[in-house]
Formats: sequence, structure tokens, C-alpha cells
Amino acid sequence: MSKTIKLFDSSTGEIPELSIVIPTYKRNSDLQRALKSAINQDTKHKYEVIVLSNDPDFEYEFLKPIILNKKNVFLYKNSENIGMVGNINTVFSLAKANLVSYLHDDDMLTERF
Repeated sequence: MSKTIKLFDSSTGEIPELSIVIPTYKRNSDLQRALKSAINQDTKHKYEVIVLSNDPDFEYEFLKPIILNKKNVFLYKNSENIGMVGNINTVFSLAKANLVSYLHDDDMLTERF
């Protein structure tokens, strides 16, 4: 049975108004752009960004420059590949907000939501 492993947590302890969830699988350069766009929102709303990799060998060192000193960013990986739908369902289950925005790992958000 697959487990979800938390790799990084910069929680402020506040309940976010919006969760931006990003499921991913072996698309590091795309993920970097997507994550930057999610983290760098120009808003006063409280939000969190959750990345879930479906690659059990996922290492997040390449993301450290992006997430350093950022609040409410969470990185997870599955202990085994659970398939695309399983990964999407799992990343939604990790969201703490009532509102959830789904961001593909090869897409980008505009600066404001």
C-alpha cells in the first residue's frame, strides 16, 4: 500500500482560504515554472501550495531556491506510483482550504487570483 511522504512543510498554522494543488510526475523544469507561478501570487488572501509527486524517487533539491522563505508550501511524494488518477485524488485530499485550484505541472497561474 502506498504512503504519502511529507518532504517539506512551511506551514504558518493558519487555515488557508484557497489550496493550490499540483500533482506531478517526472517533469522537473515544468514543475519549477508552475510552482513559481503558484507561490508568487499578488494577493492578500491566505493560500497554500501543495505539490505531490507520483515518483517514489522524487528529490526536491532543485526546488529549494524557489521555496526558500516561502510560507504555506508543502511538498509530498508517494512511496509508490499510484497512477495519474490516484495522484490527483490524493493531492486533493491534502488540501486544507474549502476552495481548491488544480494546477497542472506544465501550466502557470497569472499573478492574481
